[in-house]
Amino acid sequence: MSEELSIVKAVGKDQMIISWDLGRRCNYDCTYCPAHRHDNVSPHAELTELSKTAGFVYEYLELLMEFRKHKQVSISFTGGEPTVNPNFINFCKWLREEYNEKYKDLYRLNLSLTSNGATSKKVCDAIIENLNFITISYHCEGTDRLKEMVKENILYFNEKKFPMKINVMFHGRKDYFKECIELCKDLRKNNIEFVPRMIGEYEDNNKYHHKYDQSQMNWMKNYWKTNEITDLESAEGSIAIKSKENKNTEVCGEKKTTEVSDDKKNARSLGRPCCGKREMSVCNKDKTKWTNTTFLSFAKFEKWYCSVNWFFLHIEQQTKLIYHHQTCQADFGGKRGSIGSTDNTKPILDNLRKNLSERKMPIIVCPNKICGCGLCTPKAKNFDDFMKTLPGHVDVGVFDKNITQEHIVT
Repeated sequence: MSEELSIVKAVGKDQMIISWDLGRRCNYDCTYCPAHRHDNVSPHAELTELSKTAGFVYEYLELLMEFRKHKQVSISFTGGEPTVNPNFINFCKWLREEYNEKYKDLYRLNLSLTSNGATSKKVCDAIIENLNFITISYHCEGTDRLKEMVKENILYFNEKKFPMKINVMFHGRKDYFKECIELCKDLRKNNIEFVPRMIGEYEDNNKYHHKYDQSQMNWMKNYWKTNEITDLESAEGSIAIKSKENKNTEVCGEKKTTEVSDDKKNARSLGRPCCGKREMSVCNKDKTKWTNTTFLSFAKFEKWYCSVNWFFLHIEQQTKLIYHHQTCQADFGGKRGSIGSTDNTKPILDNLRKNLSERKMPIIVCPNKICGCGLCTPKAKNFDDFMKTLPGHVDVGVFDKNITQEHIVT
């Protein structure tokens, strides 16, 4: 069993990430991506609409960044597939101009993109010219032509020395799983950073969450334990997971290999890596051991105190909803939900401005049974421990001096 934790700290410098879903339109149709995340008919967001939302984002950042210790922001575009929007590159140019004119003295800004990588060389060149980073998610369910295009584009970005990371989405179908292993081998051969990802974020059973067999689960455990890329056949049956002293790849709390029961063959039962391979320092339940890791086998943080709102903001351009975080959607008061709409951002800004100026900033209590993306943000089961995780990241003077655990819970 995985060992319970009491504290999760971020290691090193951090950045504020604005994840921005530009729309549902996508040139892929993966079976594990639900309809509310992609389609091929949704209208593209217009430049005027995007610019209006950007005005809110910049004002929100201007307020929050004053109280963050590390003055680094990443605006990260997602979808759907952002590059299919004909306004995407022009919008990136406008964003950069607006930042340079008004905000460059307040914080450093990077523009990044999460893409399936199936685009033209012309678009690749525009990305290189106008953005700072790309994450390419490799999906096995694309056509052979599309997948070859993606692989060629990965090598093209690498040749141009453009910063990138590849999320290799390990499909549950055995031939696709092997395809992902071969891709990982090629990426490592070319010194390209990658993250093996299993499909499915939660423990419920539905068609969007893959089940993996024993050898596949063992393969993934072995990778995160040893950082080695083996053939799938070597992971058949129940194998001993080799140990390796490497603080960046140690699976926190994983004591030994165990057989995987039929009801625990999904991605969440195995654990989760940080999406960005960020390093975390975690403390066990008894507070007797600290471990540095990029992968957690324990991710049940319901009712924990969490600082996700100091590290993330999520924009849903198509639905016009705004969240603290894309997947956890945690809000204050132990609830999930949006914090407002792109059609009326004034209440969000007024409320934030008031809480910061009056030094009465509320704290999130996690409403979710399982933590997904956002795993790396400082959090703790105990209120006092949580407050000790923040000084390296946030000016704790913005919180009410008389704040207590009871205030937060109620």
